[in-house]
Amino acid sequence: MTQSDLTDPSKNRSELSRWLAAIVLCIPALFPYISHYFYARAHGLMPTGFLIRDMPYYMANARAHFAGGHFHLLYALPFSPYDNSPRIYFQPHTLLLGLMWKISHLEIHTVFLIFSAIAAIVCSRVALALFEYLIGLDTRAKKIVLVLFFWGSGVIVLAGLLKLLLVGAGDLPMEFERLFDFDPFRGWWFLDFGRNLLFGTEAYYHALFFGAVLLAMKRRFIASTIAALVLSMSHPFTGIELLAVLCAWIALELVLLGRKTIPIHYAITIALIAAAHATYYLWFLPHASPEHAAVQQVWSSAFVLSWQSLVTSIALVLPLAIYTVHTSERWRKYFADASKRLLAVWFVVALVLANHDLFITPVQPLHFTHGYIWTPLMLMGAPSLVALISHLLRKRSIGIIAVVGISALFLLDDALWLTTTALRRDVITDGAMITPDRWDILLELRKPEYDDALVLSRDVNIGGAAPEIDLSYLATAYTPLRSWYSHWANTPYRDQRANELVALFNKGIYLDEWRKRKTVVILRNDVIPNTPTWLEQLHARLMKQNASFSVYLLEPKMSS
Repeated sequence: MTQSDLTDPSKNRSELSRWLAAIVLCIPALFPYISHYFYARAHGLMPTGFLIRDMPYYMANARAHFAGGHFHLLYALPFSPYDNSPRIYFQPHTLLLGLMWKISHLEIHTVFLIFSAIAAIVCSRVALALFEYLIGLDTRAKKIVLVLFFWGSGVIVLAGLLKLLLVGAGDLPMEFERLFDFDPFRGWWFLDFGRNLLFGTEAYYHALFFGAVLLAMKRRFIASTIAALVLSMSHPFTGIELLAVLCAWIALELVLLGRKTIPIHYAITIALIAAAHATYYLWFLPHASPEHAAVQQVWSSAFVLSWQSLVTSIALVLPLAIYTVHTSERWRKYFADASKRLLAVWFVVALVLANHDLFITPVQPLHFTHGYIWTPLMLMGAPSLVALISHLLRKRSIGIIAVVGISALFLLDDALWLTTTALRRDVITDGAMITPDRWDILLELRKPEYDDALVLSRDVNIGGAAPEIDLSYLATAYTPLRSWYSHWANTPYRDQRANELVALFNKGIYLDEWRKRKTVVILRNDVIPNTPTWLEQLHARLMKQNASFSVYLLEPKMSS
């Protein structure tokens, strides 16, 4: 922005109108939060705004910057039970969340909600700028397509309905949920763009990804490099996806096409960032910490994108993208622009990464979805869709009805998914809603007498090698304490530690390692109604009891 821009009221109004439009375009993302709030209140639970149970994980990381009451630029794995776990992690947004929490003294879920709202608005504004740069906003048809770019999807619901009509719901109880059978993991992997605005972290990643791409298209290569660097530091999967896209585009332009439009310094810096990214995540972290190596094995879960999910998610945008370049003349004209070539490279790289299980051992291919396949196809197909809608709008009533029908088809998946979360128990209960008794215990664990204690929790019925122990996990996010077993995907040696807790609560086997530490033992009263003999023998002190839980404190000298 120049000095004249600052003094030009019309340009200021134009920029303000775009920010207001970005805010309006975010509004559909509020529906799941509203459902979360009212469902929790209706069931006597405390809503947190954490729409899925993995979300408190980010705030546990954020608090780890202040572990032990001191600030650390690098943080240690908060899900390790050891205070001396190496400080080897850093993400810019994690540091920001930690600072927001420390300065504001707000509850972690409130901090995360504020961050999420800001990230969603910024991401929306960047996405709007990307769309305006490639497509424009100067006609009514383009503005309609903008809405479809934000909240359009595929034919997932229609495919689910067809499957339901043909084969029925089977043994699964709720027929309505079967409409989303082709939406992987209950729809939380977000195969289109707009749904990513629900999660503050995903909105943050998308803002950086879209920003880096847009800046490269505008030949603002230094700014694009900075955005790529920040994203690389922020997330392993999205970071390498962006870097792979940029590296492939640079190789296409400089090597295959021999174009000189990309400066060498940009090519070198992006390549160096990509090399550093791979070195840090694939070599340094597992070598720096055996705990991280153990956790990384869990992260290597398959989580494969099925062909049914892929096809149904891009069924509307792929034909449009093909039509945009379906003749040799259209192909030459469209791909004469380096920005359009970048879109094609983006699609191909994202498609390969999301399906890398076809070539190598899979490492969560679904992490490369999150709309990154759908978005470039939609942007490539947008000119064809704009032309179609422009033509129909000139047909007056019949044309307007047709435009409404096309828009409804594009919006159907997200419209139903966003507004029916409360009707789908598998989705609504995925959120972190805290019972009053659990919150009572979390507040208790913040008291000074529990400082540096290790949490051993018997929150849910432990019947397998990897139980879900809610209080153990929540304690790492809401209190300064560490747990022997906490987050299912980030606890080092999780199966071993889960089995050790099973042995403790079922057989009273108390490890020698625990005897050397201050420990907090949390029992669920409906599972273990009376004080176990082994706790009495260890001279455990009952500190807190409510209708659901009993909390015992064991000092090192008492357990020797």
